[in-house]
Amino acid sequence: LIKDGSGLSRENKTTSRTLAFLLTDFKKHRNFKYYLSSMSIIGKRGTLKKFNHPNIYNNIFYGKTGTLSLVRSLSGYIKTPVGYRQISIISNGERNVDYQLSQIIYLLRTKNVCS
Repeated sequence: LIKDGSGLSRENKTTSRTLAFLLTDFKKHRNFKYYLSSMSIIGKRGTLKKFNHPNIYNNIFYGKTGTLSLVRSLSGYIKTPVGYRQISIISNGERNVDYQLSQIIYLLRTKNVCS
């Protein structure tokens, strides 16, 4: 259940699976390029500008982030040689979470692990 567009309502209830399904559907929409252009870009702009790790190349991940009391979320699209691959990750209480997330992005970008 999504109560409002801000994502801040206590009544919002969603899963990373639901977000991944939404991202999949958005990819098929005729205005996908406009939606994609509204997202932060890893290493370039928005909340992902300073998200940097040696295994991550700039401009390969477009997404939205969220942080709330030791919970970190990352949803969006990884640019691969065969198109955009959507992901949604929610991490709870992990130390060094940006490193863990960057490892996931790196694997999805360089390996064919989700086909």
